[in-house]
Amino acid sequence: MTRSESLKESTLQEHQKLEKTVILHLKNLKDKKEYADLLLAFYGFYLPTEKRILSFINTTHLKDLTERRKAEHLLNDVHSLTQHVEGLAECETIPEIDNLAQAAGAMYVLEGSTLGGQFISKMLNEKLSLNNESLRFFSGYRDQNKQKWLEFTAFLNEMTFSAKDEAYMHTAAKNTFALFDKWLKSRL
Repeated sequence: MTRSESLKESTLQEHQKLEKTVILHLKNLKDKKEYADLLLAFYGFYLPTEKRILSFINTTHLKDLTERRKAEHLLNDVHSLTQHVEGLAECETIPEIDNLAQAAGAMYVLEGSTLGGQFISKMLNEKLSLNNESLRFFSGYRDQNKQKWLEFTAFLNEMTFSAKDEAYMHTAAKNTFALFDKWLKSRL
């Protein structure tokens, strides 16, 4: 079993819980204001988490790392919906990321969000008649989503980690899912 498959298996419960929270909220969106609020909640978690990840993962690990940053896309989507941004708060309880293994585990969660984004983009566009400028985050890498995911999992699978590092990575991934879920529930 590859490392990425092992992460998927070990985080399944936390992933499903977060997915349920996100899908439920998406289905209940009534207007673009509520969509902007959802994006701001995502931003509040992604920004500090990405900052910590970037303390340990750099372009020597992933050449396209700059392209993989998502917080900026979230804020741009919000600005495309409204000129007046309220509720810009950063989550203070992010996963522990104090080494490369933990950063890889947390990034696994953030990168994985692009996989379901195409379906979410379509659903949001049908529900709220959105334009591409307000769907940048959920569109991910657009037609390159699968390729970018394969590149990321190749990075994960090629890393050399001790058994202790493996445990750190799995714990960080689980905590990223769980803390993101907790954050969203507190903000929405």
